[in-house]
Amino acid sequence: MLRRILKKMRNDRGSASLISFILLVPLFLGLVITAVDLTFYFTNRNQVQAVARDAARTIAIYGGNGSTTQTTSIQNKYGVTKTQACSASRLSGDLKSAPNRYIFEGTNKANYTGTECNVLAALANSTGLVSFSIDPKDTGVAKAITCGPIEASSIGSRTYCNIVYSYRGMPGAPLSFIQIRHDNGSTSGLLSVNTVNESSESEVKSPGLMASQ
Repeated sequence: MLRRILKKMRNDRGSASLISFILLVPLFLGLVITAVDLTFYFTNRNQVQAVARDAARTIAIYGGNGSTTQTTSIQNKYGVTKTQACSASRLSGDLKSAPNRYIFEGTNKANYTGTECNVLAALANSTGLVSFSIDPKDTGVAKAITCGPIEASSIGSRTYCNIVYSYRGMPGAPLSFIQIRHDNGSTSGLLSVNTVNESSESEVKSPGLMASQ
Protein backbone atom coordinates (compact mmCIF):
# COMPACT_ATOMS: atom_id res chain seq x y z
CA MET A 1 0.00 0.00 0.00
CA LEU A 2 2.78 2.41 0.97
CA ARG A 3 4.59 1.64 -2.29
CA ARG A 4 1.50 2.50 -4.30
CA ILE A 5 1.13 5.85 -2.53
CA LEU A 6 4.81 6.78 -3.07
CA LYS A 7 4.62 5.77 -6.74
CA LYS A 8 1.50 7.91 -7.24
CA MET A 9 3.20 10.90 -5.59
CA ARG A 10 6.21 10.56 -7.90
CA ASN A 11 3.91 10.41 -10.93
CA ASP A 12 2.01 13.49 -9.74
CA ARG A 13 5.25 15.45 -9.30
CA GLY A 14 6.33 14.45 -12.81
CA SER A 15 3.01 15.55 -14.27
CA ALA A 16 3.17 18.87 -12.40
CA SER A 17 6.69 19.51 -13.71
CA LEU A 18 5.58 18.80 -17.27
CA ILE A 19 2.60 21.13 -16.96
CA SER A 20 4.81 23.87 -15.51
CA PHE A 21 7.26 23.42 -18.38
CA ILE A 22 4.47 23.62 -20.97
CA LEU A 23 3.15 26.82 -19.38
CA LEU A 24 6.56 28.48 -19.03
CA VAL A 25 7.86 27.82 -22.57
CA PRO A 26 5.40 30.22 -24.31
CA LEU A 27 6.10 32.87 -21.68
CA PHE A 28 9.87 32.51 -22.19
CA LEU A 29 9.54 32.64 -25.98
CA GLY A 30 7.30 35.70 -25.67
CA LEU A 31 9.94 37.49 -23.59
CA VAL A 32 12.69 36.61 -26.08
CA ILE A 33 10.64 37.79 -29.07
CA THR A 34 9.67 40.99 -27.24
CA ALA A 35 13.35 41.70 -26.50
CA VAL A 36 14.22 41.24 -30.20
CA ASP A 37 11.25 43.40 -31.21
CA LEU A 38 12.37 46.23 -28.90
CA THR A 39 15.93 45.90 -30.22
CA PHE A 40 14.70 46.45 -33.78
CA TYR A 41 12.50 49.33 -32.62
CA PHE A 42 15.36 51.23 -30.95
CA THR A 43 17.77 50.42 -33.81
CA ASN A 44 15.31 52.01 -36.23
CA ARG A 45 14.90 55.04 -34.01
CA ASN A 46 18.65 55.55 -33.65
CA GLN A 47 19.14 55.34 -37.42
CA VAL A 48 16.33 57.83 -38.11
CA GLN A 49 17.64 60.22 -35.45
CA ALA A 50 21.10 60.18 -37.04
CA VAL A 51 19.67 60.96 -40.49
CA ALA A 52 17.46 63.77 -39.15
CA ARG A 53 20.39 65.24 -37.19
CA ASP A 54 22.61 65.32 -40.28
CA ALA A 55 19.85 67.00 -42.28
CA ALA A 56 19.36 69.70 -39.63
CA ARG A 57 23.12 70.41 -39.68
CA THR A 58 23.12 70.61 -43.49
CA ILE A 59 20.29 73.14 -43.38
CA ALA A 60 22.27 75.10 -40.78
CA ILE A 61 25.15 75.35 -43.29
CA TYR A 62 22.85 76.33 -46.17
CA GLY A 63 21.13 79.03 -44.13
CA GLY A 64 17.72 77.44 -44.67
CA ASN A 65 15.96 74.56 -46.36
CA GLY A 66 14.39 76.59 -49.14
CA SER A 67 11.14 75.38 -50.67
CA THR A 68 10.05 73.07 -53.47
CA THR A 69 10.68 75.86 -55.97
CA GLN A 70 13.52 77.83 -54.33
CA THR A 71 16.84 77.14 -52.64
CA THR A 72 19.25 79.33 -50.73
CA SER A 73 22.09 80.70 -52.81
CA ILE A 74 24.62 78.68 -50.77
CA GLN A 75 22.80 75.43 -51.48
CA ASN A 76 22.43 76.36 -55.13
CA LYS A 77 26.15 77.02 -55.47
CA TYR A 78 27.66 74.30 -53.27
CA GLY A 79 24.91 71.73 -52.70
CA VAL A 80 22.90 69.34 -54.80
CA THR A 81 19.99 70.76 -56.78
CA LYS A 82 16.46 69.50 -56.24
CA THR A 83 16.41 67.97 -59.71
CA GLN A 84 19.52 65.95 -58.88
CA ALA A 85 18.45 65.05 -55.34
CA CYS A 86 14.91 63.95 -56.23
CA SER A 87 15.65 62.37 -59.61
CA ALA A 88 14.49 58.80 -60.18
CA SER A 89 17.78 58.21 -61.98
CA ARG A 90 19.43 57.90 -58.55
CA LEU A 91 17.91 54.43 -58.35
CA SER A 92 20.28 53.33 -61.09
CA GLY A 93 23.14 55.39 -59.62
CA ASP A 94 24.10 55.87 -55.98
CA LEU A 95 20.97 54.03 -54.76
CA LYS A 96 21.33 51.04 -57.05
CA SER A 97 22.46 48.75 -54.24
CA ALA A 98 20.68 50.56 -51.40
CA PRO A 99 19.23 48.02 -48.93
CA ASN A 100 16.02 50.04 -48.56
CA ARG A 101 15.71 51.56 -52.02
CA TYR A 102 11.91 51.11 -51.81
CA ILE A 103 11.84 54.12 -49.45
CA PHE A 104 13.11 56.45 -52.18
CA GLU A 105 11.38 54.66 -55.03
CA GLY A 106 7.94 54.51 -53.43
CA THR A 107 7.76 58.10 -52.19
CA ASN A 108 6.07 60.91 -54.10
CA LYS A 109 8.82 63.55 -54.09
CA ALA A 110 6.84 66.38 -55.70
CA ASN A 111 6.42 68.20 -52.36
CA TYR A 112 9.95 67.51 -51.12
CA THR A 113 12.91 69.88 -51.19
CA GLY A 114 16.36 68.82 -52.34
CA THR A 115 17.53 68.31 -48.75
CA GLU A 116 14.43 66.29 -47.90
CA CYS A 117 15.05 64.05 -50.94
CA ASN A 118 18.59 63.53 -49.64
CA VAL A 119 17.03 62.43 -46.35
CA LEU A 120 15.02 59.87 -48.30
CA ALA A 121 18.22 58.68 -49.95
CA ALA A 122 19.99 58.45 -46.57
CA LEU A 123 17.16 56.32 -45.18
CA ALA A 124 17.30 54.13 -48.27
CA ASN A 125 21.03 53.59 -47.68
CA SER A 126 20.63 52.81 -43.95
CA THR A 127 21.47 49.19 -43.22
CA GLY A 128 19.81 48.85 -39.82
CA LEU A 129 16.17 49.55 -40.67
CA VAL A 130 13.73 46.68 -40.05
CA SER A 131 9.94 46.66 -40.63
CA PHE A 132 10.27 50.36 -41.46
CA SER A 133 7.82 52.46 -43.48
CA ILE A 134 7.08 56.09 -44.29
CA ASP A 135 4.14 55.18 -46.50
CA PRO A 136 1.11 57.43 -45.83
CA LYS A 137 -1.02 54.31 -45.33
CA ASP A 138 1.17 53.36 -42.36
CA THR A 139 1.98 56.79 -40.93
CA GLY A 140 -1.27 58.63 -41.61
CA VAL A 141 0.61 61.70 -42.92
CA ALA A 142 0.97 62.72 -46.57
CA LYS A 143 4.56 63.97 -46.18
CA ALA A 144 6.81 62.04 -43.81
CA ILE A 145 9.83 64.37 -43.90
CA THR A 146 9.61 68.07 -43.08
CA CYS A 147 12.71 70.21 -42.66
CA GLY A 148 13.07 73.95 -42.13
CA PRO A 149 12.95 76.80 -41.88
CA ILE A 150 12.79 78.05 -45.47
CA GLU A 151 15.26 80.79 -44.52
CA ALA A 152 17.38 81.15 -41.39
CA SER A 153 16.46 84.44 -39.72
CA SER A 154 19.87 84.85 -38.08
CA ILE A 155 23.09 83.09 -37.14
CA GLY A 156 22.26 80.69 -34.33
CA SER A 157 18.58 80.43 -35.21
CA ARG A 158 17.03 76.97 -35.05
CA THR A 159 17.05 74.61 -38.01
CA TYR A 160 15.26 71.29 -37.83
CA CYS A 161 14.26 68.10 -39.59
CA ASN A 162 11.19 66.12 -38.61
CA ILE A 163 10.63 62.50 -39.73
CA VAL A 164 7.42 60.53 -39.17
CA TYR A 165 7.72 56.78 -39.67
CA SER A 166 6.03 53.52 -38.84
CA TYR A 167 7.56 50.50 -37.14
CA ARG A 168 5.47 47.49 -38.11
CA GLY A 169 6.94 45.14 -35.52
CA MET A 170 7.85 41.47 -35.73
CA PRO A 171 5.01 39.17 -36.78
CA GLY A 172 3.75 37.33 -33.74
CA ALA A 173 5.55 39.52 -31.22
CA PRO A 174 3.40 40.45 -28.18
CA LEU A 175 3.99 44.16 -28.78
CA SER A 176 2.55 43.82 -32.29
CA PHE A 177 -0.79 42.74 -30.88
CA ILE A 178 -1.10 46.13 -29.16
CA GLN A 179 -1.29 47.79 -32.56
CA ILE A 180 -4.67 48.48 -34.14
CA ARG A 181 -4.94 48.29 -37.93
CA HIS A 182 -7.68 50.47 -39.38
CA ASP A 183 -9.82 49.97 -42.50
CA ASN A 184 -7.64 52.34 -44.56
CA GLY A 185 -4.55 50.25 -43.76
CA SER A 186 -3.05 52.65 -41.20
CA THR A 187 -1.99 51.44 -37.76
CA SER A 188 -2.02 52.97 -34.32
CA GLY A 189 -0.61 51.69 -31.07
CA LEU A 190 2.43 51.55 -28.85
CA LEU A 191 5.10 51.08 -31.53
CA SER A 192 3.32 51.87 -34.81
CA VAL A 193 3.75 55.60 -35.61
CA ASN A 194 6.81 57.46 -34.36
CA THR A 195 8.10 61.00 -34.77
CA VAL A 196 11.75 62.07 -34.62
CA ASN A 197 12.71 65.74 -34.55
CA GLU A 198 16.35 66.83 -34.56
CA SER A 199 17.60 70.42 -34.61
CA SER A 200 20.74 72.49 -35.03
CA GLU A 201 21.78 76.15 -35.04
CA SER A 202 22.18 78.01 -38.29
CA GLU A 203 25.75 78.94 -39.10
CA VAL A 204 24.73 81.75 -41.47
CA LYS A 205 21.89 84.17 -41.90
CA SER A 206 19.82 83.39 -44.96
CA PRO A 207 21.88 84.44 -48.00
CA GLY A 208 18.71 84.86 -50.04
CA LEU A 209 16.58 82.53 -52.13
CA MET A 210 16.73 81.75 -55.82
CA ALA A 211 14.83 79.46 -58.15
CA SER A 212 15.75 75.82 -57.63
CA GLN A 213 17.18 73.94 -60.56
